[in-house]
Amino acid sequence: MALAPGSDGLLFLPFLQGQITPKANSDARGVFSGLRMNHGVAHMTHAVYEANVFTIRDCIEVINRTVGRPESIIATGGGTRSVLCNQMKADCLDIPLQMMASENATGFGAAMIAGAAEGLFKTPEDAIDRYVERGKKYMPNPRNKQTYDEAYKVYLNCQVVCQDLFKKYHS
Repeated sequence: MALAPGSDGLLFLPFLQGQITPKANSDARGVFSGLRMNHGVAHMTHAVYEANVFTIRDCIEVINRTVGRPESIIATGGGTRSVLCNQMKADCLDIPLQMMASENATGFGAAMIAGAAEGLFKTPEDAIDRYVERGKKYMPNPRNKQTYDEAYKVYLNCQVVCQDLFKKYHS
């Protein structure tokens, strides 16, 4: 079942272990909001994916305010295996998302930096140019941007509204 951005009005706050962005709160908990009879497992899964993207957007909003808007985002690791989630990220953030061919960026990056430090490469950038292979690039779909902007505003508002409940029902 293909769902449109916004999960048909279903929203998820992904704070299963507390909240970090946009404001740290160890009392925060996961919440589904807007759940109706017509929502099924696919809607809930989609809303969870969107919540993941919204937490990334929280971070990107800080980057936008402090150093400017990124031209693109380079992504790697297990979280990049979902084509759906990758496209959601590009659409919601309105920034191209460049996949790396290898999921093992941490070890690979450390090896390249060590190689540069030992003089095997002039700079880490030289190692990147020589060894890093890019994978698929996800371009933002402008038709989805407004829907994600509206859903993100609801997401932020739901966080604010739930803060007193988090504090009251913290266990």
